[in-house]
Amino acid sequence: MVRVREDSFFYGPWLIDSAYQDVFSSLDVNCFNGVNDHDFVIDRKFADRFLRGLSEEYFADWNGWGKLMKHSTEVYMNSILDNLHMRKRKVNVCMLPSLPLRGLYNETHWALHRKYADSILIAVNSTDSAVADCFQEPWIRTLQTPFGPPTK
Repeated sequence: MVRVREDSFFYGPWLIDSAYQDVFSSLDVNCFNGVNDHDFVIDRKFADRFLRGLSEEYFADWNGWGKLMKHSTEVYMNSILDNLHMRKRKVNVCMLPSLPLRGLYNETHWALHRKYADSILIAVNSTDSAVADCFQEPWIRTLQTPFGPPTK
């Protein structure tokens, strides 16, 4: 089961294969204890219990009787994953090529989430050659600009 947010921009292809089975997979940049809450893949057999826990706790917090969501989302996600005895896997920027947008930069381009874009560039520049080789030059140029992809 794939979960992406409405502000996700995918700058490359995302191959979801059998390596995503029996594991929670999320991006290895801007994560907390192996969990990044922006975009992730979770095995279908765990998805219902995992997502139900998140939505019920959000509802409980919104009504004033929840407790865990007062912390970061990643803290709560880690708690549910540990309760499900689910293995976490951090994937690199080539295996999950997405980053969040932050509204419009101007009339023609979206704004990139600068913290994510910078973290991805750092990961590409400081990692093994397999990641550096897969990360294409146009992606790097896009991440280095103050704005993101065209709106049309």
